[in-house]
Amino acid sequence: MQFGVMLIGPYEGEIGPAEMYQQSLLQARTAASNNFDALFTAQHYLSGPAAAMMQPLVLLANLAAEARGLYLGTALYLLPLHHPVAVAEQTATMDIISGGKFLFGVGQGYRDQEFQSFGNRKRDRRRRMAEGIQVIRKL
Repeated sequence: MQFGVMLIGPYEGEIGPAEMYQQSLLQARTAASNNFDALFTAQHYLSGPAAAMMQPLVLLANLAAEARGLYLGTALYLLPLHHPVAVAEQTATMDIISGGKFLFGVGQGYRDQEFQSFGNRKRDRRRRMAEGIQVIRKL
């Protein structure tokens, strides 16, 4: 059996971005030194001051250096909000950085404000997700 750690987030609005990063870094180091197998993080946009989050791929790429040998994953990444070609390149890079230990968990999303802010229709999320997965696998 393997165990992973979900990096704590979203953070309360009182915590600043630098402290948020330091908390994630501490969690990654603690997981690595205590024989955990994986680190996971999630994605949301426009969560407001009461629920700040960091971008998962950027954060995990940095934590790969701090938590060598651990699987790194998204739990989950809002695929319908992103262009699949860019995501394919970013996740392929993440897989290289992690030494082949990147786990890409995707989801279709549910928050209206996230779709509106990207100019996407929420009703298209299933189609966009299926298309995104197909394109990423081909690339």
